[in-house]
Amino acid sequence: MRLIEMTSKLIYRMRWRAFFFLNPSTSERGKDNYGFNSKRTPPLVPDVNEFETKMTELIQKVEFKTSRTSEFQKKLSAYSESIHNNNSVFIAADKTTNLYRMSADHYEALMKKNIEKEYKKAQATSETNVAKQNLLHKA
Repeated sequence: MRLIEMTSKLIYRMRWRAFFFLNPSTSERGKDNYGFNSKRTPPLVPDVNEFETKMTELIQKVEFKTSRTSEFQKKLSAYSESIHNNNSVFIAADKTTNLYRMSADHYEALMKKNIEKEYKKAQATSETNVAKQNLLHKA
């Protein structure tokens, strides 16, 4: 569809160029279009008519083939499809560009284990004790 559209634009521009080339005294300077294309259609130029018909025939004969995919593209497509259909979580590594796949439950447990390795779990009353100590130090 795009090929037909671009070809018709080419023919349209060529008609105008041929018309002004063959008729140099004719000028379209009377009306200013402020940089936009003219609304008028270009006049038919008999010298370009044969080229237009052959160009149109050439475009009509164009047939597009489906692209042949290589083994690598097939593997890549299958891998991409498996990623989209997978329920696992993909986690980025800390210092490398590696990605790791694991279940969401395993990831949650791993994160909890790593956090608790460095921080102790405090009792519920610890927050109020810290707040009281801050008030005492401020006074």
